[in-house]
Amino acid sequence: MALAHAEIGRLAAEAERHRIAADVHDVLGQSLSVIVLKAELASKLLARDPSAAAAEVADIEQTSRRALVEVRRVVTGIRAASLANEWERARGVLTAAGVGVTRQPETIDTAVLSALSADVQHALAMAIREAATNVIRHAKATACRLTLACNEASIRCEVADNGIGGVLVEGNGLMGMRARLREVNGSFTYESRDGTRLEFTVPLTGTGAAT
Repeated sequence: MALAHAEIGRLAAEAERHRIAADVHDVLGQSLSVIVLKAELASKLLARDPSAAAAEVADIEQTSRRALVEVRRVVTGIRAASLANEWERARGVLTAAGVGVTRQPETIDTAVLSALSADVQHALAMAIREAATNVIRHAKATACRLTLACNEASIRCEVADNGIGGVLVEGNGLMGMRARLREVNGSFTYESRDGTRLEFTVPLTGTGAAT
């Protein structure tokens, strides 16, 4: 019995380590991608437009401060990512990276949010964050479309860009995304032709729904 309890404790600790690692990856991955892009832009602007360069540096400072707050929340176990906040954040970071954004809907209805548990919101929010980070890092896109649709059976989110497409390598970010969605009975699919499209679906029944 003691060995069984010890093994349960070990597995719980391992799961928590993986959770924290995935959350830190998502938080820092997006923020650092934006910081790198803005630092490169500031460097190019420094000689010909110092005031514009200073504005980019100010944005870098604000992005760094937000990242620090979010990392502190993650490592202390506060899972604060909300779907509504990440929906707005995705627009902001993509726009900051020079990617035009369209969203449908522009804001997420409170009735939709109230139908989702905190775990489902977190899984979808982190999936959107990882998808936006991939657009910034890899897609070389000029436009990105975010779509959210909900019916009686499921909620579906799509992130599609007009970038270079190609094979999508499933690294730590996508593996973390898949694991989080699996925890709430969700899944994701992708296609990479004439850009890249990621689609996340979570059922609104069973453990995936709010109670």
